[in-house]
Amino acid sequence: VYLGTERINGETTYVFSGIPIRGGGDAVKMKIWISPRDGLWRKIEYYSSRGKVFWTKSVTQLELNLAIPDGEFKPRF
Repeated sequence: VYLGTERINGETTYVFSGIPIRGGGDAVKMKIWISPRDGLWRKIEYYSSRGKVFWTKSVTQLELNLAIPDGEFKPRF
């Protein structure tokens, strides 16, 4: 369910609410903040059956498309 927009670390994000189907453990509800700029999440909250937040994860710094040195791709035998 689309809830509107909110600012996260100075960036306007879309806020959605839903029911987690994987990885939510005992969560019965979740909220997620998505950047319209790149489509990636900035914050996730999971809620218990009592409506309390029991897990939160936020992205405070994100760097995309960084150069990776060729040395990182050495075969490992």
